[in-house]
Amino acid sequence: MAGNNTPQYSVVSLRNLLEMEIPEREWIAYPFIQEKSLAILYAQRGIGKTYFAMTLGMAIASGKNAFNFTIPKSRSVLYIDGEMTGKDFQTRITNLGFGMDLCNPDTFDRFKILSNDLSESTLPNIGTPKGQEQITALLGDCELIIIDNLSALCSFGKENEAESWTPMQRWLIDLKRRGKSVLLIDHSGKDPEHGNRGTSKKQDIMDAVLSLEKPASYNITDGAKFVMRYQKSRNVAGSILKPVGFQLETVSEQGFVSWSEFKVTDTDNQIKKDAEKAKKLEKISNLLSQGKSYRDIESETGISKSTVGELAKQLKNIAEPAQAPFPEEPGPREEDLEDIDASLYF
Repeated sequence: MAGNNTPQYSVVSLRNLLEMEIPEREWIAYPFIQEKSLAILYAQRGIGKTYFAMTLGMAIASGKNAFNFTIPKSRSVLYIDGEMTGKDFQTRITNLGFGMDLCNPDTFDRFKILSNDLSESTLPNIGTPKGQEQITALLGDCELIIIDNLSALCSFGKENEAESWTPMQRWLIDLKRRGKSVLLIDHSGKDPEHGNRGTSKKQDIMDAVLSLEKPASYNITDGAKFVMRYQKSRNVAGSILKPVGFQLETVSEQGFVSWSEFKVTDTDNQIKKDAEKAKKLEKISNLLSQGKSYRDIESETGISKSTVGELAKQLKNIAEPAQAPFPEEPGPREEDLEDIDASLYF
């Protein structure tokens, strides 16, 4: 007889599947986060990703739109912070909440914080089963979990090894099965093919991937200013996913802040395209120098074999630029010839 702890699995026929009344997944923040979904946001240091995550979490808790997201109703949010002091968190959340008019009874009741600095014990390593169990026990009825950030809260083996990510991946899938949505905050990485730090396997199970990038005109005095770009979206397509720019601005003498939108220029888009192409060229050049075939490179990078071939041709042209035919040595002009001939007779 099966014990109480024996896993229960169900094999469903196509007939039964089609007859099931499965509820539609509602949007938590359209077009980014749905119910029972996993998303990841990555950006460089100091560009404003924590301010972004705080704003989005408070907006969802209050049921108010933010950035270019439509938020249909208020939801319970758990914000797990692994870096900031309690005072810094308090200051930021106050300035954002009052600056963007997000402070209402719903927000106060539905936005919850789990912080290292506000807890008696250091938060567990969520990269381990034990740490995951401890966090799961605290989730309660929250609908969205924001984890800020992976580097501070999740330590597992070698960051670039896919196997090290497996325990975390299984936990995230289980949270999704339980009806939770999760937003992971991560740092940008060096790999040109997937953007965020560590293994590309992080993105495999994600329903949406969003990056925050410095605009072409960025100056360090701009502070939190970025271009928001979708890198992956499973259930949405079209112009709604076009890049949008936002900058955090002070709106009161008390230090309250709010986001203003700015237009992403063709220059910004072209710089982005040029940078992506340069990274692909560098990656392909390195692999070709290792003796890899086009098929090997396609398998390793995800870049199609035809694209690899085209970029390889461009690399060859860069290394061996085409030369114009060598010009013939110019001969003497006709009048010079006359002078020379005349000199023979005098």
